Amino acid sequence: MNQFISGAAFAAVLCAAHAETAPDTSPAAGFGIQYLPSKILAPGTDSTSDEALKALRQKTKFGGLQKVGDERKTYDLASHSSFIQIDDSYTLVPKGAVLFVPPKMATVIVTEPHGTFVPWTEMQALNRGSLANFEVTLDQASGKTPIDPAKLEFAKRAGNLLVAVILGGAVSVAPVPSPPSVAPTASPR
Repeated sequence: MNQFISGAAFAAVLCAAHAETAPDTSPAAGFGIQYLPSKILAPGTDSTSDEALKALRQKTKFGGLQKVGDERKTYDLASHSSFIQIDDSYTLVPKGAVLFVPPKMATVIVTEPHGTFVPWTEMQALNRGSLANFEVTLDQASGKTPIDPAKLEFAKRAGNLLVAVILGGAVSVAPVPSPPSVAPTASPR
């Protein structure tokens, strides 16, 4: 028995299958303009006239364009970042992510970097002897719980620049809010 069918036979089978599943578009099936309501309205029946639009435009006050020299305050990545530069490579981490800078590395934190930008993960891999991740929890990063001082002191002993990370990505660490001081109240006599 021949397991292959010719191209013409295959096309005939496909056409027959399509004819059985295709929707009926004959006039008897309810398709056609004659089946639409006779008084169908346009979608935008309450459109604004030109006169109404001009009156609305004159009534609405326009504050004008931005004044020359008036700079709009926007998000600036550089002002929210700390730059770490080692040799001709630099990276940026969020402000507050650098937890400890040993005295021998005080010059690696710069304000205006130069050289080649390298992502934090690559910079840390290239400088394992100088940079170290310090894993923190989300609660520690948000300032809800403090970082364990003993753990931080132990990490400082290695003499590496410590950067707070969550799952390897540098993250800012918010300071833990100090409890409000309670002023002594005078007792009534």
